Amino acid sequence: FSRHRKLPFIIVIYIMLCLSKRKIQAQLENYFKDDFIRNGFVEQMQLSDYMKHVASQQAYSNARAKFNHLPFILSFERLRNYEYGRDTFGLNLFYEHLLTAIDGSEIGLPDKTFLGKHFGCNGRKAESPVARASIAYDPLNMRTVAAEFEPMDADERTLAIRHIEELSSVLKCVTPCYIFDRGYISAAFLTYLHGRKVKYVFRVRNKFSVEIDKLSLGDHRIILKGSNGEDIEVRVVKFMIDSPPDEKVVETLVTNWFDLPFSEFKQL
Repeated sequence: FSRHRKLPFIIVIYIMLCLSKRKIQAQLENYFKDDFIRNGFVEQMQLSDYMKHVASQQAYSNARAKFNHLPFILSFERLRNYEYGRDTFGLNLFYEHLLTAIDGSEIGLPDKTFLGKHFGCNGRKAESPVARASIAYDPLNMRTVAAEFEPMDADERTLAIRHIEELSSVLKCVTPCYIFDRGYISAAFLTYLHGRKVKYVFRVRNKFSVEIDKLSLGDHRIILKGSNGEDIEVRVVKFMIDSPPDEKVVETLVTNWFDLPFSEFKQL
């Protein structure tokens, strides 16, 4: 006696990775239909009979819920460590630096009470479960190099620090430059980055610093105060960029990459 499972591990993973926008039941029906055609079962029965052998959405959900997530994390980390921890051969770099963009987002979750209790909720009545996600992404090599998925009370800077600490033990053969969107810069975060001696580039919103707002277009060096009152020298780069519809806006960057040519910052 042997059991022939409709949804072994490899099929469940395949359907998950297809990332189709169709409903799960439609994906299952399409997979099993193609499977019957590939294996020549159409000659033995009517194609419509394959519906009797299609796994249900409930069966798929149950199989997916039984997955242990730890092997996926370990597989991701080992592959990343292998690719980035040996040398720079095959990696696309920018002025000998590995560009690493860090950003966060809110991810809506299924409407389950236990998810809301663990991750938190938002919405008009704070009833919609939602989690905070953050990734460190290598845009030149198109690869995610670190990721976090946490409750909403974890702020984006804390998750960014986790990425930097994790990658500090991985990126031993290349110097990273971390790129942050508006909203990340703060005196405390600058103090942390200054202490870790890592390269960074921040996009900066208006009114973050009156001194920065007063600067003209071009290349400047100023002193900002850290959270401990220490002086932190930074480079401020301001230039015009196109913004739809047919407008130009001032882009302001704060960085400690002092030797990068001014003309290259638009690429970042």
